[in-house]
Amino acid sequence: MKNRFWFIPLLLSPRLIREWLVVVRREGHYQGRWKVTKQLWVAGWSLVIRGAVTRSKWEARLRVCEECPVFDSTTKTCGPFLGSPLGCHCYREYLCLEKKPYPRGCWIRHHLSKMALGWD
Repeated sequence: MKNRFWFIPLLLSPRLIREWLVVVRREGHYQGRWKVTKQLWVAGWSLVIRGAVTRSKWEARLRVCEECPVFDSTTKTCGPFLGSPLGCHCYREYLCLEKKPYPRGCWIRHHLSKMALGWD
């Protein structure tokens, strides 16, 4: 039987939480330790309730992001730079866990569906 909750160690990983906090601060969404902790907790529980993608699908999505023209590899976000109208500016490691963050998949697939970019 496959482990439905394989992603929980990712959500609790100190390294990933630190990287995510850098993104939250960079994007101007940091509203104090309590609110950020609550955001991560709510996101984690929503993944537990609705379910996340399989580990193999998550890893495949991470690889697709690496090739995407709007991906920022320094902060691991969907968006080439702060303030850019391109990308959703989400932290890739957590965004790729969602089954359907947008109706057609990731941000670039949803907004530029005629191009063969992004993941579903």
